[in-house]
Amino acid sequence: MLVAALAACGDGIGAPDATLPTDTPGGLVRVRVTGPDAQAVRVIFQNADSSLVLSTRTDLEGRANAFMVPGGFVTLAVPDGFQQRLYTWSDVQPGDDLVLGEAFTLPGPLSPSFRVTVPEDPGQEHYALSTTCGAEALDAPQVLTTQVFFSGCAEQHDVLITNSDPSFQNEHYLFLDGVTLAGAVLSLETPFRAFDSARVEVRNVPDHLQDLGVSMMLFDNGFPMQSSLRGRSFSLSGGGGALDLPMMLPAGATVMMSMQSSIFGPAVTGIPHVIRWGPPQSVTSVDLATTALRPYVEQPLYVRAAHALRWAEWSTGAQADAVIAAWGWSDFSRGGNYQWHVFAPRTEDTLVKLPVLPYPDLMPGPNAQLQHPYELTNIKADGGYAKLRTRLPITWTAGRNWPIDSPSGEVVMQQLGGQFD
Repeated sequence: MLVAALAACGDGIGAPDATLPTDTPGGLVRVRVTGPDAQAVRVIFQNADSSLVLSTRTDLEGRANAFMVPGGFVTLAVPDGFQQRLYTWSDVQPGDDLVLGEAFTLPGPLSPSFRVTVPEDPGQEHYALSTTCGAEALDAPQVLTTQVFFSGCAEQHDVLITNSDPSFQNEHYLFLDGVTLAGAVLSLETPFRAFDSARVEVRNVPDHLQDLGVSMMLFDNGFPMQSSLRGRSFSLSGGGGALDLPMMLPAGATVMMSMQSSIFGPAVTGIPHVIRWGPPQSVTSVDLATTALRPYVEQPLYVRAAHALRWAEWSTGAQADAVIAAWGWSDFSRGGNYQWHVFAPRTEDTLVKLPVLPYPDLMPGPNAQLQHPYELTNIKADGGYAKLRTRLPITWTAGRNWPIDSPSGEVVMQQLGGQFD
């Protein structure tokens, strides 16, 4: 009776926190929806066998909560005109804080103003200042002095200044590590530094990957700094290759490397991604024999009888930690179009089981025109699914910047894409 009473607190309307008895294997799960349509969103808390824990709606702040035992589902149903968008987290654990919305918010609430003076760099005509909360073109006489106004800034930011010649070719840069911008007077006297050379090496490239591209950029406060992207494709030979990128590698910076394929061989559908970040390195080496995840060998399917998403992979490759998938159906007798996004742990079986929702209008009926999954991304990352579930947006797709929150790390992905023959 106590558990039932506490679960009733999870109706999302000012639900208080509470503590279950120590012999109860459950705990509070919180959900928050951000954005202008965050209120009155349907939230369905279910156990692993799809039995209902609580059905409720988000409150005025876009929040709802319920007490759950480990391993259940949380699904949000968001109306969007003639479309319903469903979002499901699998294997939910007590203590989880699940967020639906844009997690890539600005680094902070500050709106600093500061003055910057940049030394002349002979032969260079165009100058630009970049941080992760704003950028500013610096056009002035020989010694550039400019008042800069930004918003959405954190307490401290790295500052990058690049310049280019009359043909807009970047050649030199200045970098400041961890500057307090508010009210600052940045009088830079250090001479501009020529771009460094960053070598990227790749080994044991599988035959089905006929092209690999790589880019590098500076990161700060979990966001890319503008004007720092450099990208090229490898010239592969004998299963490997190396290339040198003109890049900024200053002490105190965080550098992110992103590698992916764009051309596919027969019998493979999918795009591999490798992302690494950390202190600057003159040489970065990637061995795909131990890094790359298992490629897909057929398009994924929705299996109605199992109410699950299923696909097939190669037997060789690293094991992923998590799966993000999306699929849908049309059924105008029940409400129109449906899109369902799912975030689940990756198991040995190439299958994602879906919850049976307790409402017929949110399930594909007998007349539904089913879509096969149009998004399937396997992810291997530090902390595994337990960490990804509560910090990575359920609508995240490969190609968007990875939300960096540690001094160094690696993420490997396999994303649906390409052609299947």
